[in-house]
Formats: sequence, C-alpha cells, structure tokens
Amino acid sequence: MRQIGPRGISEGTGVAVLVVLTVVATASVGMTVTLLDDEESNEYGADFSFDHAEELKHLLIFYDEGDSLRAGNLVVSGPQNEVTWAQIEGVAPNATVEPNNLPTRLTPGNAYGAKVNEEDFIEIRYYPERQRNEDSEDPFAEADGIVLATWNEPTEEEDGPIQAPES
Repeated sequence: MRQIGPRGISEGTGVAVLVVLTVVATASVGMTVTLLDDEESNEYGADFSFDHAEELKHLLIFYDEGDSLRAGNLVVSGPQNEVTWAQIEGVAPNATVEPNNLPTRLTPGNAYGAKVNEEDFIEIRYYPERQRNEDSEDPFAEADGIVLATWNEPTEEEDGPIQAPES
C-alpha cells in the first residue's frame, strides 16, 4: 500500500477557495464604487443635466432632482459670464428653483449674454443663505459655494473657482 504524504487540501477545495475569494474581492470593489458614488452627491441632493444646441450655441440646463433652492443663491459660471439662476430666468432672487422638466438656457439673449461653445466649462454653485454678504457689491465674494454640477472638464487656466469677467 502506498503511503499518503501530508497534503493541505485537495485540488477541488483549492479551486473553490480561489473562486470564493474572487467573488468576495469583486463584490467589495463593487460596493466601494457604489458607496463612493453616493458620497459624491451634494448635501442638497441636486442633480443637473445639460444639453448643448450646437447650431445655436445655447446650453440647456435641467434641474432633474433635489431640494428647493433659492434662485438668487444659485450661480451659473462660465468663461463669458457669471450670473444667478434668478437673473437668467428673470425672477425674484428669493424665488425657489425646484426640479422639473423645463430647462433654463444660457444664451446671448438672456442675462448670461453669450454663446456657449461645445468646449466651455460651466459650473453651477449654491451659496447657502448665511454665507452671503448683502451689503457688499458682490454678495458672493467671501462666501464658499457648494459645487452642485459641472459641464465639461476645466482647462488648466480654469481649474479652480471661475472668476467673473471684468465688466
């Protein structure tokens, strides 16, 4: 009779252990990505989408979901201008913006006052009520805005907060 030497585990058991480890590793990576994706959401739950009209050089901005936001505290910045949602829509600064299927437009014909090119970087920021300085010429100058959405990636010159052009 042949003597059996010391073996740790059979080949079948080894394969099963490797399969289980692979499944656990894949599941943990998937959960991490899912949880990190949720953490990137802002505290207002605001979700915006964009649609660029190439022929007209207009940008449509849809507020898809989130909390009600004050239109005068919601700032849209681009390379040509920086305006509040209230200015674009022609509403009072204390009006509320709520998710709906009607877009606001960045066009030469409204407060934004310029065409939007395909490669322009647009940023939407919200300034909570207590951070504004209403007595200042620029009420947002010293406030820290919360970035709610961006369209395109900033170029090296635009990386960081966008500065409003000189008038």
